[in-house]
Amino acid sequence: KRTGLKVTLGILVAIVVIAIATGGGGDEQAPATASGDANAAPAAAGAPASGDQSVKFGQEATSGDLVISASAPEQVTEFGMTQACSTVTYTNNRSSPASFNPFDWKFTTPAGVEASASIPFNAGAKALHSGQLAPGGTTSGMICGDQQTTDVNAVKYAPSFSFSDPLTWTN
Repeated sequence: KRTGLKVTLGILVAIVVIAIATGGGGDEQAPATASGDANAAPAAAGAPASGDQSVKFGQEATSGDLVISASAPEQVTEFGMTQACSTVTYTNNRSSPASFNPFDWKFTTPAGVEASASIPFNAGAKALHSGQLAPGGTTSGMICGDQQTTDVNAVKYAPSFSFSDPLTWTN
């Protein structure tokens, strides 16, 4: 009986791995694009094969039915500690709520170090917190890198539990 259970479990694991590797099928996300601006930046030349899309800081891009933007990072110093921070904005064009949180974001340095975003030291109401965005709703807030990640040249939206391609904002 144990052998049959192990075989069944092995088959289920293989199906899940195949589904993840092929993008889960069915629920395709639209590629990221700039928001209809004739001067919008196209996807970066030589973009990685994973489908990452790149736009200029401040421009809107789409991830599924979310329209998202990220400002150029600024150095923010609070309590003697400096962080690179960006203000991000979400608009939900879905017919159902969409989740958002600061942990879907990363900061990249010119040396290629990618650091997870966090809530700013002392941003108060300006900070992006976690939550659900109602259909048609808009929210924005500040996200920051850790204290060691201050020289930032890119901000990336890469939600953890999504088959959407990452969006990257650069100069």
